[in-house]
Amino acid sequence: MRNGCSMLCRSFVATIALVLLSAASLAREPEDTSEAARFHPAHTIAVTDARNEGGIFGVAGGTVVLNVTVDENGKIEDEAAPRGIERLTPHVIRWVGTWGWKPASLNGKSMASVVTVAVTVDPPNYPPQGPALPPVKAVQAPSRASFRPPQVIFAAYPRYPPTTILIEDVALDVTISAMGEPAEIKVLRDVPPLTAAAIDSLREWKFSPASLGDKPVAAQVTLAFGYRNPIINYPR
Repeated sequence: MRNGCSMLCRSFVATIALVLLSAASLAREPEDTSEAARFHPAHTIAVTDARNEGGIFGVAGGTVVLNVTVDENGKIEDEAAPRGIERLTPHVIRWVGTWGWKPASLNGKSMASVVTVAVTVDPPNYPPQGPALPPVKAVQAPSRASFRPPQVIFAAYPRYPPTTILIEDVALDVTISAMGEPAEIKVLRDVPPLTAAAIDSLREWKFSPASLGDKPVAAQVTLAFGYRNPIINYPR
């Protein structure tokens, strides 16, 4: 009798455990197998010192926006400037060419993709609060694997800290959400206290989100800021 009861109890416990396991499996969220879940866009992983490219701190100021095509090996394949500044763009292209990149991947396989890069250099002899920048015209970036990167639609100069006299550059890797808002910031090149001023300026920047097919997705842009010493009387 005891053996029969013991076997019945074990069978009952096993049945309950199976029911609970099945319920947990049903409650678990289904795995996202969409293309967006399997695609990881290219992004910047290292930024060099802009002072090695002396023209960055020449006489031109403003924001240059590049669409940088990064191949499957993490090398630059092409750099297009939808928003250029004649005396600044060539120096920005040379500088960006020395950066490090992580290629995009789809289903774990590396592939070519496009990264948006915006380089903002303060103009000569500007006051610490910085002048207003004109709106950046939105452009249709080239696509790879039906992916289009986020685009800059408005840029702003960072405020130069009044107690600082550095000539330096700061770079940020900024994740733009599917809503077009800065969602996460990773500092690629840190120069306190200039980094804080660059991050603070993002309140004024505006972006359009990346898209994969016809679906808005989160993706990174790289924002770099070149600071001149505001007390030096630069030639115009």
